[in-house]
Amino acid sequence: MSKRIVLSLAALVLFSGALRAEDQTAEQAIWLLKKATLIHRDGSHNLLLRSLRQMRDPQLEPLFSDLVQRRFPTMKVHGVLGLAEISPKQRLDLALLADIEQLMTQAQLVSAALDAEMLNIDDCRQIINWPGLDPSVKVIVAAKLIGEGEKFEPKLLDEAQTSDNLGLSSMATLMKLQLGDAAMNKPLAELNQSDAPNRDQVRLLLLHTAMRYKFDTIGPWALRMLDEPDLDRALSYRALRTVLMFQPAQAASHLVRRFEATDNPAERIRLSIMALDDAAKLEPGVFQPMLQCDQKLVQQVARVGAALASKRPAHDPIVQLIGRYNVLGSRWAFKYADDLPAEQAGPIYIELIRSAEKSPSHFRPQAMELVVMAAQKLYESGSATSTLRELFGSVDPLSREAMLMGLIRTHEGDPTKVIAGMQDWNSEFAGSLALLLRAKHGQTLDDKQMEQLSTMVRGGIRDLQDPLRIQAAWIYLKLTRQDRVALASVLGSTK
Repeated sequence: MSKRIVLSLAALVLFSGALRAEDQTAEQAIWLLKKATLIHRDGSHNLLLRSLRQMRDPQLEPLFSDLVQRRFPTMKVHGVLGLAEISPKQRLDLALLADIEQLMTQAQLVSAALDAEMLNIDDCRQIINWPGLDPSVKVIVAAKLIGEGEKFEPKLLDEAQTSDNLGLSSMATLMKLQLGDAAMNKPLAELNQSDAPNRDQVRLLLLHTAMRYKFDTIGPWALRMLDEPDLDRALSYRALRTVLMFQPAQAASHLVRRFEATDNPAERIRLSIMALDDAAKLEPGVFQPMLQCDQKLVQQVARVGAALASKRPAHDPIVQLIGRYNVLGSRWAFKYADDLPAEQAGPIYIELIRSAEKSPSHFRPQAMELVVMAAQKLYESGSATSTLRELFGSVDPLSREAMLMGLIRTHEGDPTKVIAGMQDWNSEFAGSLALLLRAKHGQTLDDKQMEQLSTMVRGGIRDLQDPLRIQAAWIYLKLTRQDRVALASVLGSTK
């Protein structure tokens, strides 16, 4: 056991004492914490641990440190990521990464850390030069460096390229091509002709990686793939998206031909939405066949695309697209707003929130998840407190609950200012979310609110799922000064 873990447990023992007599809420809170530290077949431990990590509370350090020592890979990953998230710089501890012996765990951790931006360029350079580093992990890190335009010695990828693992060798080939080695076009062409059973899965991986890190040299290879007869449907869509990103002029003719050749309404929608992702690179005429389509949704998508392609303001067409209540269309609008300045993105987020209550029942769950994300983004824009307060007063109860969820997810500033003075939530669930938000950000709770918090921990609030209950549980333990004792009990029971 590491010195760090010993000190953490010693501190718990020194400060621990008996739980308050007959405190059933504390017992339930401890049960939830224990549940998070045990492997469950349904994967519920992942949801609980992510929820605890989302709190970013330094006082959870003993729990995360303990998880690092577990033999189960998923626990190790949560532990190392949890420690990174509560560290001052929110950076992955490279010493903990180096201590991990299991290859798959190391690769999974590096991928998650890159996704969460917990590894900077210096970290990546240090990792890729570690002696004895497995080629698969080296390739993961190399992709990040290349995507950031960082140069390094291509020979670092030689071992991966000679691997018997087709996916690993092909990834290394793709990266060498992006680094300027034109000779890598030949093995990629050979991959297209390969009879390996996992050929298409590998090609999907390459296309996904190229789009993620903007490896533009893959464009010609993906374009040739579009001419293959009987190309797998998922692969053909991914290849077309890749070519649209890197060679839009050549991709446009393929997209238009496919659109005009199909009478399938769902495929027409999917192709038209796909064109939106790179509309600014396309000629307005690409959207003409879609404007003439008899599907109203496709026509509206085409209006947005034509505006973007013509470099005209697209706000009004985007608002009208959101009003069509289509999952793909609304998700595209959210993604598009994420790349805009706050003053331009805000109105789109507002429309996603306002329109959700009118969405058809089959779209309602997705619409509410967009409300959650839009409320979080709107708050994090830095100047939308008054706007969010107005929205709380004008949307339906379900949207209000989703907005509260978005505020609970944020880590910036003090989102309780958005709901300052608001007490009438029209539902027990919304009131519980508001209470959790306030407690999470350090507001003092009176006796009535503490009782409500206790009810949340004990599972007495309808629709309040365990990931939120465990946050309420940890807050309750801290407010009643039983957190150290609780951690000692949880960690002691898992030895």
